[in-house]
Amino acid sequence: MKKILFCAAVVALATACTSEDDLVLNQGKSDKGLTFDVALAENAITRGELWKDENGTYPFFWYAETDRIDVYALNAEAGTSNNDGKGTATEAAGSWTLDTDGAASYKATKSEGQGYFTATDDANMLTLKAYDADDAATTTATIVATYGDITTKTVDSKVVDSKVVPGELTGLVVTTAAGNATQTVERANVVNAPMYSVSQAKREDAYSSFGEKAQLRMIRPFPVIRFTTKNTADYIEYFGGLKSVELTALGTEKVGGGVDVAASYLAYDNNKDYTIIGATTGFAAGYEAGSDPEKVTVTLTEKTWTDADAVYMTVAPVDRKAFRDKSQAEPLKVTYTFDNIEFTLDPTREGATDFEKVLKTSNDWTSVDANGNPNAITPLPALDINNYNYLVTNVASSNDRTLIVIDGNFKDIFADADNVAWNGTDVPVTEFKTILSKVNLTNDELATIKKFANLEELILNENTSIPANTFSTVQAGKITKLDLPKVTSIDPKFINNVNAADENDKKFIAITDLLMPAYEFENEVVNHAFFNSSEKGVLVNLDMSGVRSMMPKFGILRTLSFNSYSVLETVTVQNGMIVSPSGFAACTSLKKVTGAINIEEAPSAFDMNAGANNALKEVEVSGTIVPAGAFNNCTALESIKYNKAALAPTSIGEKAFVNTTALAYFDLSRTTTIGEEAFKGAGITSNAKTATASPLVVAATELPASVFEDCVNIVMIKFTGATKITGDDILKGTTGLRQIKFLKSITFADKATAVEYTDDLFGNTAEIDLWTNPAQTGVDGLKFTISYKQGTTTATKMYTFKSIQKKIED
Repeated sequence: MKKILFCAAVVALATACTSEDDLVLNQGKSDKGLTFDVALAENAITRGELWKDENGTYPFFWYAETDRIDVYALNAEAGTSNNDGKGTATEAAGSWTLDTDGAASYKATKSEGQGYFTATDDANMLTLKAYDADDAATTTATIVATYGDITTKTVDSKVVDSKVVPGELTGLVVTTAAGNATQTVERANVVNAPMYSVSQAKREDAYSSFGEKAQLRMIRPFPVIRFTTKNTADYIEYFGGLKSVELTALGTEKVGGGVDVAASYLAYDNNKDYTIIGATTGFAAGYEAGSDPEKVTVTLTEKTWTDADAVYMTVAPVDRKAFRDKSQAEPLKVTYTFDNIEFTLDPTREGATDFEKVLKTSNDWTSVDANGNPNAITPLPALDINNYNYLVTNVASSNDRTLIVIDGNFKDIFADADNVAWNGTDVPVTEFKTILSKVNLTNDELATIKKFANLEELILNENTSIPANTFSTVQAGKITKLDLPKVTSIDPKFINNVNAADENDKKFIAITDLLMPAYEFENEVVNHAFFNSSEKGVLVNLDMSGVRSMMPKFGILRTLSFNSYSVLETVTVQNGMIVSPSGFAACTSLKKVTGAINIEEAPSAFDMNAGANNALKEVEVSGTIVPAGAFNNCTALESIKYNKAALAPTSIGEKAFVNTTALAYFDLSRTTTIGEEAFKGAGITSNAKTATASPLVVAATELPASVFEDCVNIVMIKFTGATKITGDDILKGTTGLRQIKFLKSITFADKATAVEYTDDLFGNTAEIDLWTNPAQTGVDGLKFTISYKQGTTTATKMYTFKSIQKKIED
């Protein structure tokens, strides 16, 4: 017998369950299935990936195979294979005993908002007894489903009223052996809050199953507090992951000292179970000495965090009548602990800010909201990073602190000349590796940057200029990242005491990320500070969107070229930027160029020379001319874009695409001129990818030596404009070639000396079918003979094909 499927839906009775056993469940009705009652549970939360919908509710989300519910049932029968000794049905009475070991285990089978549950195995499967209207009390099943730390005490069946009045059901408790002062969740958005449901079902038809008739009404008996953040996106890489959130109820003090109203207990009882149906005695009483019942901490084992996420904390019900009686609100302290920084919001601390002072409440925290709806969620004000003028991260042992300046004056961060003030302590400037500033620093403030001797990363979001003496020579040699998005001018003496003309004085020699999208790089002294022989093996990411041309300018001693920058991976440029000759040659690690580049005046623009680039897959260009050597040995290149579509070049220089083995589809139908060895060893096969094999169409008027040599993927090639073959081996080594077509009559160019054209100029002609223009001379049967000059002598060369047809029709 197969396991029975449960269906738990957000909207009650909305969707029929599907079944693993069609004979049992597939009844074709829309009102079947184990569902959540919307009136009682529309705000209930289970686990994972919660979102707030337009109605302000938090829909269910169940994880397949991960989420489990325990199911107890009175007057239900166990599955036929239930012989493991746990929860075995009492055959005589036909009842399922409500005891700690007797829960049937059901698991979610789909990851979605609508919950589908099935018994984890046959031993846990429950079925309805045959219903007897004359004896309804013994054949109506009572179902108790629980999620989280809820279980039952050992009781007999008489405890459960067949009318299922929740107040009359006793023995359903939250297990709190260690209390809930420390809670652990796998990831953000997960709620481990306990839930329970009590419902009834009966079999009215012989084929009715337990899953069809039982309806879950999940209720969360304890309040849940919701914690969120704002404006962390720009800083989360420095904060690290969110490790935990801690909430502490502080109570209030009397004027002059002492406790006025005691702090609320937020944690469950450490010693006693909490009965959630029936008597509630024992709650929040009998805490062990030294415990902190006013404090609860949630720890995340998977610490990934964004502002779209939330942390959910289950707390004990809180009655704040004592605060209201004295017209007071209870202060709440919240601590967010990230890997590298901690935020403590305490409205009672001296100098508390306005956004901390709002963390007070006189409201009760219950399992229902103000309207009496269960499963209420209480959101606390979000931790807004923009409420801080500046932040200091806490990785001090390795001199790896980050200073983040969000607002205010940069000079105000200093406790003295050599220390930054933070949380009542003095942090030495030597402990900082990164500075991120979102304010516009004055020249005097920029001069203090030199104090940060171990600085490696500098991000100045608002500054437009860098004055003289901003950096020290030692500091410049350590910096690995400069992010200056608005800088348009740099004083040539921006590095203190450096001989700008001395090649041996390398200046910035460790920069991996140089991001200066507004700067034009037209000062040779400044350029030399950034682009020098040491940087060739260091620079990884470059944003030079402000550069209009890498070419030399008369009157300005500067040419930009990144030839042999062997670890350069990404380059960002403005559309139409003119590349200099060999501008990115031998950049063997280059992965991406963002922006349409103009390479028409840049022979060998991406020529990898003797090496190879196995990373660059796509380039966008602003013109239709591809110069000589442009993409030589770019082995990963798959496409070149022009105006967002595939490039159809008008001219291609020699060796432009040698060994571009990944370039399978390239439109040559508009290419009127093409250079020697242009595609030697390339992977080209046709103009564009089609469902069936298609020819490579070439418009060039002359075919130079080795133009398609060793292009083993070409199967069919059509020359629409060619009238002259000017060099040897145009199709040598094209082992897959089977068809050649010339739309115009073709001739051989003369040779200066007595040198013959090679035998394999067209490839293996014995396997190739040839089509020629009807006016083509030299065709005789399977033989194609072409005359040409060898010096002063007329010579002929004859090739034998598999077949020859003199016609131009397709």
